[in-house]
Amino acid sequence: MMHRLVLGFLTFTLILGMVSAQTDAKSFIEVAFDESGELNPLLQPQITQANTHIQSLPGPIKALFGSQRMSVELRLTDGGIETLGVVTKKNRIESFTRYAPRNPSMRIWTDESTVTTITQSRDPAGAFVDAVNQGKMKYRGLTPESAFPTFVADVVVWTITLFKAFASLIGR
Repeated sequence: MMHRLVLGFLTFTLILGMVSAQTDAKSFIEVAFDESGELNPLLQPQITQANTHIQSLPGPIKALFGSQRMSVELRLTDGGIETLGVVTKKNRIESFTRYAPRNPSMRIWTDESTVTTITQSRDPAGAFVDAVNQGKMKYRGLTPESAFPTFVADVVVWTITLFKAFASLIGR
């Protein structure tokens, strides 16, 4: 169940990775968004697929998505920085843009190589936990509504880290 929570939290990362796995993030961003920063309509099926995944999560976990306005700062391998926006409403992704939403409720910082590592991993949840533990992906709730989901994410990351450490001690 916790494994699925982390996978759900990775939704924005997986959207990036669906096309960027075939190219670098900068090239993906150039084709994924129009000149106004809105998502290319041809990529809407990826949002629909991500929403289907979110809806399949158990109720309490799905509720963590709620209504969030996430500002994602992505450091590119060429040194540039892209700011992306993910807005969720009633546990569904409403928009994915090339700009931060107004009044973000959550900020996420990461880099292109971390996104690539997560999306190409055989264990994306484990790669996500490792990225958070290594400081390669950071997130922070900016409003009272986002404080609880980020707290839960912190607890889940800590718990998965503990289980991974225990499993390595017993040789699994």
